[in-house]
Amino acid sequence: MFAVATHRCAEVFEPPGCVTLWSLPEAIEEEFDTRWEHWLDRAAEWQPFFQKLEGLQGSDLVAALSGFEVISDADRDALTRVRRSAEGRAVPLPGVFSPTNADVTLLALGFARAEVGALAVPYARRGTREGDFARERRLVLHHREGSDDRRNLRGLRRVGLRALEA
Repeated sequence: MFAVATHRCAEVFEPPGCVTLWSLPEAIEEEFDTRWEHWLDRAAEWQPFFQKLEGLQGSDLVAALSGFEVISDADRDALTRVRRSAEGRAVPLPGVFSPTNADVTLLALGFARAEVGALAVPYARRGTREGDFARERRLVLHHREGSDDRRNLRGLRRVGLRALEA
């Protein structure tokens, strides 16, 4: 599923020197891969999440992400300042990408600016060298115990994909 989304987004819009939800800095992707084993070891904990995901109705991405409690009021507020580009294939995000939950969440939320049948890819300018992300990647994907663990890249990607499919 991730490979298909990555390919489709790259077909629609793949800006050089930028970050998308499906083309994150190498350090973040590596951390994601490292966490994968942890999530697999706790598959039973994810069962309610996936059951709820299966029942997702409609195509309102913001409502879907809100229903899964993976976005905050600040995230929704940040989305109000984001618009599709003139040609409609992209959603430029303000500023320069930083490896924070807020920036990754906005990359996911930016898909809400697309329309059914008209994909628009959210992106942010890459502002630092790849190596700089290695020391900060924990801001996005570090492990948090309990309910906060659901606010991870995998969850954002899965809920976003399901809402866009609806």
